[in-house]
Amino acid sequence: MNDTSQLKEVTDNTFGSEVLSCDVPVVVDFWSEWCQPCKNLMPILVGLSAEYGGRVKFLSVNVEDVAENAGITEEYTVRTIPTLIFFKEGQAVELLVGLQAEGKIKSVLNKLL
Repeated sequence: MNDTSQLKEVTDNTFGSEVLSCDVPVVVDFWSEWCQPCKNLMPILVGLSAEYGGRVKFLSVNVEDVAENAGITEEYTVRTIPTLIFFKEGQAVELLVGLQAEGKIKSVLNKLL
């Protein structure tokens, strides 16, 4: 985790154990330091992380950290940020691209629970 991302960060090395093997739904935020919409989305995700604590896991991937994250970014074809990918039982089940309203994210989360 760094100062701008307030969600736990995952890398190519930790993605399998943190996301694919998780027994609760997982939201992965693909973001970058220079991305203003990413910065605007972060407080929403942090708030939802508190609200859904224990029922949904929220993680982030810094797409600029190519050495650590090129595999994940490529595997899920992330071309635009922010991108939120929702995982359930190890499978990507929903994708939202761009800055999203809290209500839209909650609607997807509620479908997964």
